[in-house]
Amino acid sequence: MIKINVAEIKKRLVGEKTLAYELSPAELEIAPEELVIDGTVNLEGTMSNAGDVLLLQAVMTDKVQRTCGRCLKDFTGVARAEVVEKFYPASAEHIENDAFVYDSDVIDIT
Repeated sequence: MIKINVAEIKKRLVGEKTLAYELSPAELEIAPEELVIDGTVNLEGTMSNAGDVLLLQAVMTDKVQRTCGRCLKDFTGVARAEVVEKFYPASAEHIENDAFVYDSDVIDIT
């Protein structure tokens, strides 16, 4: 789990926190049957106060085992995913049903 204390971020209009995590596939609940990851998953980014929401902007990278579609040989490739998510206060109105909400000073971004 990745839990972030956002109390200081919420206090300042331009509050921001730098994030850097190195996580095992098990911590992210990624089973080897789903995706074979060599080593750890790295996450680097920021959580910032964007006025009415908290904004997570991050990049996740890891090494995954793949199979070539042409020659069918196995190889290890780098996977990169950009993450941009908004977290709304639980008291917010007019948000989508699948939006991420928070009601305390700790947000789980896992």
